Amino acid sequence: MANRGSKNTRPVGGILYLTDRRLFFQPHILERVTEEQAWEVPVGKVHLYTEEGGWNPHIPVVRDIAIHYHLEVAQVDGSVEDFFLTHLGEPIEQLAQWKGRAAGTE
Repeated sequence: MANRGSKNTRPVGGILYLTDRRLFFQPHILERVTEEQAWEVPVGKVHLYTEEGGWNPHIPVVRDIAIHYHLEVAQVDGSVEDFFLTHLGEPIEQLAQWKGRAAGTE
């Protein structure tokens, strides 16, 4: 699960997919009713940065669906897309760099 949008805009709910060729966001059906568009970019044309999302609810049932991570997608044209995710997944963990330090370091 993912929300697309900066902290200052209304987040659009959907699913973020990563393939060997592209990063692709598909809005949920209710978002498509409000004419929200899908988004995609070739994987080779972006830099991915991650950081903790900062919300860790105390209710165990909510914890699994809580937004835990912020993924910043910086494109070669200088534009940036923000995604807020419940889980990073191993492929994104391998490709992304944690903000403030190199990937794979503590």
